[in-house]
This record gives sequence, structure tokens and C-alpha cells, in this order.
Amino acid sequence: MMKKKGLLLLAIFCISIFCCSCGNNQSKTNTPTQKEQYQAAQKLYDAQKYQEAYDGFKALGKYSDSLSKASQSYALMISDAMQGGDYEKALTLLKASDIDQLQIDDKDTLILQCQYGQILDKMNQNDFEGARALIASLTDQNVAAEVATECDYKQGSYLYTQKKYQNAAQYFTKTLNYEQTSDYL
Repeated sequence: MMKKKGLLLLAIFCISIFCCSCGNNQSKTNTPTQKEQYQAAQKLYDAQKYQEAYDGFKALGKYSDSLSKASQSYALMISDAMQGGDYEKALTLLKASDIDQLQIDDKDTLILQCQYGQILDKMNQNDFEGARALIASLTDQNVAAEVATECDYKQGSYLYTQKKYQNAAQYFTKTLNYEQTSDYL
């Protein structure tokens, strides 16, 4: 009887050891190593899926050059948005709370370029009042003055093409030193 209990306990012990070791092996294969996570993030980066790559590199923290790669991914997200004319998205990315932790060069210059892009879009749509509202939000007064002059010139040009010469002249007189204003006067 004692022998049967001993064999039974030994069998239970062996089964439990086997189950535990299988469970450990399973968890090791399901959890990717940092190296594998890095490689996955790099593949996303190479596929130009910069948001996913950024998330992957950021999650790795200080592993290898992950922080640098996260910054590069983030910068490329901004660049893609700007090149696609999605200045609102680019501004949102530039003003995000975690951007200060990244190594984004010339953040203020990029913000100004996005704002200027939005203003140009408004002017190109002949929405001069919308453009002026955006100009008023510029913090650099020198830039704001230059862009306001450009807006006046474009509005004058638009009015001229509409054969509203009197109204066009009012805008051109504000822009006497701008580009080809004298051609219209």
C-alpha cells in the first residue's frame, strides 16, 4: 500500500513538473524579447508605418537606440503630414505633450511652417478673412506683418481678376513694396 502511494505521489509530482515546465516554455515563446520587439518596430519603420514604429520604439525605452528611432519616426510622421498638406495633424503632433521628450530639431520653425501652410491654403481658396484670422494667431509679429502683406497682395490680385479694380487698388496701396504691385497700379 505504501509503495502504491509512493508511486502515485511520484507520478503526480512528475506530471506537475511536466505541466509547469510546459507552461514556462509557452510563456517564453509568446513574449517577444526586446530584440524581437526592436526588429518588429524597425520593420514598421522600413514600411513607412511611422506611428506604429514610434509606438514600438517608445515602448522599448532605452533599449539600444530606441529613443533615437522613436524621435526619427515621430519626425517623419510630422514630415508626412506637412508634405501631404495636413497642417492641422502636423501641428497636433508638434504640440503633443510627449514631444518635449523627443529630439525634434527646430520645433518652433516647424510650427511656423505649418501655420504658414494653413494660411496659404486659405489664400489659395480666396478665403482672405480666414487667412487673416490665422495671421492674427501668429506669435512672431514680423512674420505676421510679412504674411499680412502677402495676403493683401493676393486679395488685390484676386479682386483685379474679378475686374473690381477700385477694391483691388485699396489692397495694392497697402503693398507698394511687395513683388509686382506696381504692375497693377
